[in-house]
Amino acid sequence: FLLCSGLSYVLCQLEADDECREGACALHALQTRSLVRSEARSDEPSDEVKTSPYVRPKNHLDLHPNKFPISSSCKKPPCSGQIHLQLGGPGEMVVSFVSQPESDTKSRVRFGKGDLDVMDQEAIGQAEVYSQLIYWRADLWNPPLKGGYGLPQDIVAKDMSTTSWASDERTGWKYPGTWKEVGTQQVESDHLGWYKNPGERYDSPAIHTVVLADLQPGQTYKYQVENDDRIFEFTMPAEEAKYPYHVGLVGDVGQTPVSNSSMHLLSGLNPEVVLMTGDLAYADGYYPRWDSFGIMFETLAAKIPVMSCVGNHEYGEGESFKSYNARYPMPHAQSGSMDNTYWSRDIGPMHVIALNTYSQTKPGSYQYKWLEKDLKSFSRKKTPWLVVIMHAPWYNSNLGHYGEAKVTHGDAPECFSLLVVLCSQALGVGLHKH
Repeated sequence: FLLCSGLSYVLCQLEADDECREGACALHALQTRSLVRSEARSDEPSDEVKTSPYVRPKNHLDLHPNKFPISSSCKKPPCSGQIHLQLGGPGEMVVSFVSQPESDTKSRVRFGKGDLDVMDQEAIGQAEVYSQLIYWRADLWNPPLKGGYGLPQDIVAKDMSTTSWASDERTGWKYPGTWKEVGTQQVESDHLGWYKNPGERYDSPAIHTVVLADLQPGQTYKYQVENDDRIFEFTMPAEEAKYPYHVGLVGDVGQTPVSNSSMHLLSGLNPEVVLMTGDLAYADGYYPRWDSFGIMFETLAAKIPVMSCVGNHEYGEGESFKSYNARYPMPHAQSGSMDNTYWSRDIGPMHVIALNTYSQTKPGSYQYKWLEKDLKSFSRKKTPWLVVIMHAPWYNSNLGHYGEAKVTHGDAPECFSLLVVLCSQALGVGLHKH
């Protein structure tokens, strides 16, 4: 820990004597060898040298949103749903849920101690909505995971067209610069929708965020969100270093039958908390997928707090972290961060740090300076375990993502990882390479 107090930028100024830069270290050799391998799928036979015995399994079918039942038990349908929990500051549990405009739902949660079987407390929060242009990807109408969001191509063409409204029915006059007709064979992929066309826009439900405060560690609470008859319960995680301490870990989730099974399995294991290392919904710019994921996710997250970081699928294809930030509020402000995508919190015997591997990490950047300050305040006596979660590992020998952090951040991965290692030994958790 003394190394932290004397840390300066010079520690990250890696000079030419760094053996990995010269190609001499074992990791660099593995990565170089991986580049000369065939780009054949890992489940196909190959005589090339492999860096790992792992064989990637066959693709699973993606689930259609109608496979996830929507709650219909409430006073004023459509009912609230997509309920999930995340930890706020000390003694706080944050409840998120969504509602539709027809129900005119308040941001309200009733709750109480589970052993009293009475929900005699009430918390009021806030709600937000957002709109985004859909990012059209070919796998929406020709999905590689067959059975998923297989939108008929003619339906996509209809959504892209403005013929239903950009003309005068009486005279047949077409609005200049607005009227557009897209045929089935004219549908193109890999672009954002047209800002003039409401058919290519996604309008979110109301996303409610409510903080339940002054909760006691180890206490079980029952709670109920506004306009939903269902009652859920959770146990507030312990705040001191008590053992055994059970932590769930999941990442790169998606919406396949395996994803759904993982949610049920983790819920059944009943950990104190679940850490999620990014790539949640795989919406990839088709924002209704955030809603179907929220329904699937409810199985786990309405019962167990899930703490997450962002991945590339929360960032690319027009996502830009917008849906993630609106739906999954993390305790960034409580940990001195200005950005919801990187944060820290003491959870039982762990000090958990979540990093954004798609934001600046170089010395002097906001994320770097925040991490430096956070590590200086970290105490092994209070939290013996330092756990760092992120999505893209700084180093890997995977051919599909070879050198990705290098390309994205230049030399920053070495500097950023050195900062963590010098301050203290840490358990780093990242996925992405799968």
